[in-house]
Amino acid sequence: MRKQESSQPKQKKVLLQDYKPPFFSIEEIVLDFFLNLERTQVISKFYVRPYQENKFDQRDLVLNGRNLSLLKISLDERQLGEDEYILDSNSLTLPSFRGGTLTIETSISPAENTDLDGLYASDGGLYTQCEAEGFRKITFFIDRPDVLAKYTVNLHGLKNKFPILLANGNLIKESFNKSTGVVTKTWEDPFPKPCYLFALVAADLSLHEEKFQLPSGREVLLQFYTKKPDIKKIDHALDSLKSAILWDENRNNLKLDLERFMIVAVPDFNSGAMENKGLNLFNTKYVLADQDLSTDRDYESITAVIGHEYFHNWTGNRITCRDWFQLTLKEGLTVFREQEFVADFSGNNLSGNQARIAKAVKRIEDVQIIREKQFPEDSSPMAHPIRPNSYSEIRNFYTTTIYEKGAEVIRMLHTIFGEIGFQAGMQKYIANFDGSAATCEDFVNSMLEANDRQDLFHIFMRWYDSKGTPTIDVKEKWDPINKIFTVILEQKNKNGSIEIKPLLIPIKYKFLNSDQLSFSNNEQLILLQESRKTVNFRFPDSTTSQKPFLSLFRNFSSPVNVVRNLSTDDILFQLKKDDDPFNKWDAAQQLYILSLTEKNDSKLEIFTHHLTQALKEIINNNEITEGFKALVLTPPPDSSISEALINRNQLIDPDFIYNRKTNILKSIADSLKEELSSIYNSTSKSSAEDAYLIDPISIGKRKLKNLIQLWLSQVNFDSDWQKIIINKFFESKNMTDRISSLKSILLIGSEKRHEALSFFYDKYQNDPIALDKWISVQIESEEFFSYQPKNTLSTVKDFLNKDFFTRKNPNRIYAVLGSFFFKNLNGFHNINSDESYQLWTQEIILLDKHNSQLAARLSRSFDNWQNFEEKYKSRMKLSLEKVLDSAKSNDVIDVCSRLLKKN
Repeated sequence: MRKQESSQPKQKKVLLQDYKPPFFSIEEIVLDFFLNLERTQVISKFYVRPYQENKFDQRDLVLNGRNLSLLKISLDERQLGEDEYILDSNSLTLPSFRGGTLTIETSISPAENTDLDGLYASDGGLYTQCEAEGFRKITFFIDRPDVLAKYTVNLHGLKNKFPILLANGNLIKESFNKSTGVVTKTWEDPFPKPCYLFALVAADLSLHEEKFQLPSGREVLLQFYTKKPDIKKIDHALDSLKSAILWDENRNNLKLDLERFMIVAVPDFNSGAMENKGLNLFNTKYVLADQDLSTDRDYESITAVIGHEYFHNWTGNRITCRDWFQLTLKEGLTVFREQEFVADFSGNNLSGNQARIAKAVKRIEDVQIIREKQFPEDSSPMAHPIRPNSYSEIRNFYTTTIYEKGAEVIRMLHTIFGEIGFQAGMQKYIANFDGSAATCEDFVNSMLEANDRQDLFHIFMRWYDSKGTPTIDVKEKWDPINKIFTVILEQKNKNGSIEIKPLLIPIKYKFLNSDQLSFSNNEQLILLQESRKTVNFRFPDSTTSQKPFLSLFRNFSSPVNVVRNLSTDDILFQLKKDDDPFNKWDAAQQLYILSLTEKNDSKLEIFTHHLTQALKEIINNNEITEGFKALVLTPPPDSSISEALINRNQLIDPDFIYNRKTNILKSIADSLKEELSSIYNSTSKSSAEDAYLIDPISIGKRKLKNLIQLWLSQVNFDSDWQKIIINKFFESKNMTDRISSLKSILLIGSEKRHEALSFFYDKYQNDPIALDKWISVQIESEEFFSYQPKNTLSTVKDFLNKDFFTRKNPNRIYAVLGSFFFKNLNGFHNINSDESYQLWTQEIILLDKHNSQLAARLSRSFDNWQNFEEKYKSRMKLSLEKVLDSAKSNDVIDVCSRLLKKN
């Protein structure tokens, strides 16, 4: 029997509670690829057998497959007739299958695969992306992460078109047929892996390779593949890889288990990178760098992403996920490992206090991601636990909740047990589950058993099953006579059910007195396990009667919102005196938020005065590093201001946010012009004398200098200042300074604006990564200082019609549309026109036909549409409904349905 459906049905919802172990096992697979851009033939051969406990049962064998042309299928060398299997648009089914060797021949069209999922063509080469369910677009297979097999891959391709042929593992054989010009290379991966970790590359690439000695003494081969003009730009990525390998072995005792480790830079790639076993594929922007083309942020991102993908070798590859609901098991854990690596990397070769502050800067940057991206996700219709209980499209769950909030949950275990206890748990986890597909429970159990705290299992697992950001209400009372400090802690979850079960909340704390002296040199820890907890602290009789200051949630010890009725004086004390860098930074953020959201004019004036004076003290404080000073002086972005309004049960009004931010920041800049100018002149002189170095101190100096340049550009419009900025732009020796100067030129509206933009375009038009910067800088309202918010739509429309614009390249799409939809709040949400929303609707529908995953991600720019004022909300809802009515892909249908709460 044979059935072929003409259209793809919508996927039904997948439920965690429905998980069942695989009935069949596949231990080895041999793949032959006859490679061609237009039509590639794939022959897969694998032995399928029921698991031992199922050997007497009969069950249908269902192989996943999409967009495949089935040419032939054989069982134990006998070709099957059409009446012996069932074929539809999502699967190939063999009824009552007892086991045997299957040989399946299919053909696919990489050139037509604009979704960049499975095997696809990019700039004349062939590349793969198989996570989460891309392998089923290559051949029929049991496409689930708990089916692990060893892979042998034979790649056949014309040498003049595909001189580089790569797959996972080790190259064990190669041959060349002179008469046909076809090269055949055989790759064998000795490690069993799920099919989502399969990778293939066939392209004309250049190679840079180095032998590298591990701390254990073994020598490995590190290989980087890029397009020929780019091979000279991989030095920083290579150094980052070496650092990651050394760090994981030295700190975690996790060693590289391969003979070679390969990284390939891919021109068109939907995500940042992919951890395929031994053959990592990377978006070019996370591999290629030099100081003329790349900013400090680019260099830092490359280090982080290289580390992240390498660390997956153990947390993701050696131990994979049982099912996709467990995605945070590998991603949350690996983000945490990445964060720790970058923090340690930042502190290398620095003195004690400098190293401490450098690590704190990294920690604060991680918290910024949580607050600016994950907290808003938690307050939107897209809110979900770090381990969802259902999904319609798994690709829509690669989110900041799964990744970054998942990392915070892992970090809480590190906070509770410390480095020694955490490492004991990691080693137990590795020992118990290496080579298998595990669950979140497996990891948490390993941690708790290693530290003899199994009693915490059920309450800690609630973090995996609860959505929304918990709120901790803090009330405190000081008894000066009896010297008792009372703290009442109450936890709530605004997105939870009526009957809220408490979470386990680790709270780092320390008491400080008015002289900034701590009553104890060590931080203490409260484990909040109840909905409400009262803690009494008794101080010695000799303690002054003045109320101590309680420094709470130090180092952001839990991913929660804290409601604490601190006076302005308390916040100022925290900013000036708290010895925890996160709390010091957070106090500045609180003052910013008070000034940027307060609607009472008299209170606003007071808040702004306090903020201005506090920033003045920070500017003049020579005891803190430039990098930390830059963080404190950086105002919160629009997303954080919007989230603060939501938390106060107010609606988002982009027009109000823009006008308030512009007025307040100009007022502060005007009041601090003398101090800002002084530090700008000193940092500019120092920077001009220094060589361009990628280290926390040098990066911090440039960050502070360029931030203050933007502050001053709020109020400096005279010809002398314009000349300084313009000269800096043309004379800059690195991209960090050049792009910052271009932002300032745009901000002050200089008549040299067009000359500067033309210079930049002429210089960098042939470098896609630099050109994306030129595009986005004209579309984004600068993250902290808005400019020309109403004129951006015409710029976007103009770029959409330029020759450099292509819908085939995700990076270019993000530079044009992503910058507009996500990073220009007031320019996109125009109170007087529907044109921006019409463009959003048009582009999402169009992209859905070419790259549905990208379309779904851009749709997420409407996550918080329900929290906007009615004049915006009604029009946003109409756009969502239009997209939902026209959408063809499950990706976009899923996102829009959830946003409209129609599923």
